[in-house]
Amino acid sequence: MADNYDWLFQRRAIGPKTAPNLLVLHPLERSDGTAEGKPRESAYDWYRQMAAGQWGVLFVECTTCSDDPAERGHYPDGFLMTESNLPEFSRLVREIKEVSPETILMIQLSTGSPGSGREGNENFMSLSSSAISRSLANMIKGGVLAAEAGFDGMDLKLCHGHLTFQLLCEANKRQDEWGGETLRQRARFTIEAVQGIRKELARKRKEGFIIGARVSEPSLANLRDIVEVLDRGLGLDFISVSHYPDVFNADAISVLTQAVKMMEPQAAVIQAAFTSYLAKKGNPVEKMRHALQSRLAPDFVGFGRQAIADPLTPEKLRNGLFEEINWCKRCNVCLRQKQCKYYGEE
Repeated sequence: MADNYDWLFQRRAIGPKTAPNLLVLHPLERSDGTAEGKPRESAYDWYRQMAAGQWGVLFVECTTCSDDPAERGHYPDGFLMTESNLPEFSRLVREIKEVSPETILMIQLSTGSPGSGREGNENFMSLSSSAISRSLANMIKGGVLAAEAGFDGMDLKLCHGHLTFQLLCEANKRQDEWGGETLRQRARFTIEAVQGIRKELARKRKEGFIIGARVSEPSLANLRDIVEVLDRGLGLDFISVSHYPDVFNADAISVLTQAVKMMEPQAAVIQAAFTSYLAKKGNPVEKMRHALQSRLAPDFVGFGRQAIADPLTPEKLRNGLFEEINWCKRCNVCLRQKQCKYYGEE
């Protein structure tokens, strides 16, 4: 297929930095950490492969901000953003940037296990106020450490059942300082986390660090309130739109993305789950073209499992090698085996 893909390779601002193209690699949870939460050698290998694709924005996998390995949540071998692990994260940044210096490199940060699960679950409701305060302190520390490691920015994980999601959702009926009838009250953790990170970075004179959030709010009314807080209230640099509980529902995510774009946010908007679109029948590039040229187009399109099928997808498109791309078939085997069933380990 001969085509010109220059429209995918526009340079576009995300916060104070500029991405070389509109293709985003979302966090892929590999559970590739040591007992101490450091990246294994296989993780360095993996991210060098991902970097070779020359993605516009690349997110390192969801990383827990806690010194306690027991708080890794549902990824017991995941990464931990701690002071003692800072040298390893600095190495990871350095090795990715050596392969792809223009890629905007970010990391997704999470509170870990507290509150993880379905909306309004008992674990979340039984958490003590002090436990949530500790998670807040860990998140602030984690954001500052990510900047010190050399990441261009961070994704505050406000999605997919994590504590931060639980706090924002309408099912949060807590009677302490972490609950409330209004979204503004329930957003206390998010507000204080962002403000705390910015304050510490300013104190350390670290400028230009991108802060954004991935959200998965299925209620349009609540989503609008969340965007109001994140964009107009906190001035986040990006909002990445996902869905919950079906995180692979591309059609629902498209509707939610358009709802966010209708609010005309200052933040860059990333639409998740594009792998699901590409795995359906039809021309994958035409689906991207249609999304990016629609009236309520996202600023960036996000992929996950497509990078497992072919981490070089952006670079192949840039060079006009459409026929050589391994397109994801969405069989979901990679979620268990960490490699593609059809194309093997890249």
